[in-house]
Amino acid sequence: MKNNRLVELDSLRGIAALAVVLFHYLFRYDQIYGHAFDVSALLEYGYYGVHLFFIISGFVIYWTLSRCKTSLDFIWSRFTRLYPVFWAALLTTYFVTLVFALPGREPEWLTLVANFFMFHEYFGFPHVDGVYWTLSIELAFYFWMVTIYSLGQTKHIDQILIVWVGACVLLDVLAISLSFRVESFLIVHYIEFFAIGVCFYKYKHMSTSWWTHALLAVCALSLFASYPLVPALMFAGFMLVLALIVVDRAALLRNRVLVYFGAISYALYLIHQNVGYVVILKMYELNASPIVGVLVAIATSVGLAHLLMTCVERPALRYLRARYKERQAVQGVW
Repeated sequence: MKNNRLVELDSLRGIAALAVVLFHYLFRYDQIYGHAFDVSALLEYGYYGVHLFFIISGFVIYWTLSRCKTSLDFIWSRFTRLYPVFWAALLTTYFVTLVFALPGREPEWLTLVANFFMFHEYFGFPHVDGVYWTLSIELAFYFWMVTIYSLGQTKHIDQILIVWVGACVLLDVLAISLSFRVESFLIVHYIEFFAIGVCFYKYKHMSTSWWTHALLAVCALSLFASYPLVPALMFAGFMLVLALIVVDRAALLRNRVLVYFGAISYALYLIHQNVGYVVILKMYELNASPIVGVLVAIATSVGLAHLLMTCVERPALRYLRARYKERQAVQGVW
């Protein structure tokens, strides 16, 4: 099964992760604890790195499904990609906040146990780290994609997503609220981003129809209907970058530094927030320069992310997928 990995997507992941890190360390930290320096309001837009993650996920997940022979192949692929490094980051964050203390963010042991499943939010448990809220959204998307795949309906994915996105926009325009769990499970506020990723996968792999064009148009309109002008224009910019990748006109995204940050992006996303907050607080206690505190937090998070990638994420991925292939081969013999 060929991979044909797009390094440009890895770079986009790296950019998205760095945007979220800066948002948390500068803008968000300032809101929660307060910095000893002024923070630009522009840093608020780093939050939308999450939406870029969702677009990339739509592209990659549909690509993964296209290469899987069975639903179990897909489930195992996602499990091995997400869970081992998540568990390592979860335990690291828990013990760092337990040992060094982080006001208002010290989780209980039962919360830790519940977080191991990653869908703890649906059962009312808080996050050990605030960034985990996106993981329940991702899992919901995986669930619906594997369901569509299992029912043999991927050939109708464009039509399904048009109805899905349209219904969610209608709920938003009519200000109809559902319960938090239902909105999260149905991806009410984010499905258009995943759908955009699906569209650009299809453009890249020459599997479009006029339904695909219609879906992308519906998604674009939904962004301007549901978001203020500046974020909507930012999302349109994300789409332009994806279009450049599709037509192989994004050479700048092959930069080795960006590709490296793409490689550690998942681990960096998981580990940076609360651990970084602890570092910044400790640096303030040591009377270090505020900027130095932020830089040390970034260096610490990048270092931990690198360790998680090299010592947990990649070895676990290789081992678990190799065992799965061996088992499939044995079953094939029988």
